[in-house]
Amino acid sequence: MRCVRCRHKVGPRQDGAISNQPQTQKNPVKALQTVLIAIGLFASTMFAPSAYANEFGTHLMITSAPGGGRFCMDADGDRKADGTRVFLYQCHGRENQRWSVTHNVDGTSAITGAGGLCLDVRGNGSHNGTPVQLYQCHFGANQRFRIFDDGRIQEVASGKCLMVLPEWMNHDHDADDRWIWDRLAARDYDHVRFAERDGAPIVLHECEERALQFWRLAH
Repeated sequence: MRCVRCRHKVGPRQDGAISNQPQTQKNPVKALQTVLIAIGLFASTMFAPSAYANEFGTHLMITSAPGGGRFCMDADGDRKADGTRVFLYQCHGRENQRWSVTHNVDGTSAITGAGGLCLDVRGNGSHNGTPVQLYQCHFGANQRFRIFDDGRIQEVASGKCLMVLPEWMNHDHDADDRWIWDRLAARDYDHVRFAERDGAPIVLHECEERALQFWRLAH
């Protein structure tokens, strides 16, 4: 049966009877907004930060995770020059403890500090114990890092991770000396009481799930 005088389409109801109620017109703009909101909620769930909360942006502090945020990655004093040492120091939040972290399309990050200088593995070294420093940004492989969800920071060039050097290691010797790293392998260097301290060097070491390789990035 057809309604020739009605403006609205006639269609069957769920109970089988004929209905001449107007059909609701869908708003395409509202439908698109609904889809975009759904995608945003899905993305926020999929990419929620881990327990070690990796953030990207400016004015960040990078803290040694085991210390509960008491010790930060620190550029030596107010120096803004190539070769400035980077080590662990009690957090105070001033400029030399603030870092900008990029998120590049290849999944790596550059970390810039005081004076716009980049976190750099000294001399493009790859041996265990090679320290990090500030250096003019050239964004080579020794200035690019992968930041993992568990908080480890891996240098691209060597594939090794940044680690706090334990206090019991002898700093009067060359950090590349094999005997030092034999001692490191033989001891439980997760015992952070001997590591987290003012001036503790930050160096490369094979990536392991060890406390002294875990970092937090946060404002």
